[in-house]
Amino acid sequence: MIALGLFLYSKELSSADVFAITTQGDKVILRDDGTWYYENQKREEKHQISYSKAHFFAEDGYGKLVKVEFSSEEGLAIKFEEKILKKAVLTALSKTKYKAKNPLSYIPRKVHVRSYDANQEAETWKKFLDDQYKKNLKEFGEKTATSLRESMSKLTTYSNGVANISVNWLAKNAYGAEGEEASIYTVNKEGDIVSE
Repeated sequence: MIALGLFLYSKELSSADVFAITTQGDKVILRDDGTWYYENQKREEKHQISYSKAHFFAEDGYGKLVKVEFSSEEGLAIKFEEKILKKAVLTALSKTKYKAKNPLSYIPRKVHVRSYDANQEAETWKKFLDDQYKKNLKEFGEKTATSLRESMSKLTTYSNGVANISVNWLAKNAYGAEGEEASIYTVNKEGDIVSE
């Protein structure tokens, strides 16, 4: 329960900030950009992503700032500039949010950056071909499924990826049960996601 106090405390707040008092007596400050924080909490800025930091703050499904663990592989093949790292991580977080059945329940927990592994992509492609073959076998029969598999295997996957970004996140399913999920994205040197 929050009792709203609509007066300004000009010494420490900007002119656009208002605050509310919870029933426990904690002062909650609302910024003009719609984000909020407790007065006694250190005012953290969102999206301060850096290799030197073990965490950063990002928005959950409701737009509330949550602490997200951040780590990277030692000896990355290519170390991104901070601006490109931020772009890649924020894009991955945004894409991940909309993978949730209920995007409002999305809570990012951990982000890890590691070197891109071409062998992993090859295994993923082989698994995709096997899954498609099984599906086509049931639907079209062995002759057609084999033919489709042969033509698909001639296609090559090309990725100019240099790093993988994995995002661990929590979300609720359609029945309201919360579970942890993980998503992996391959990014190029410009910080663009080239495959999921």
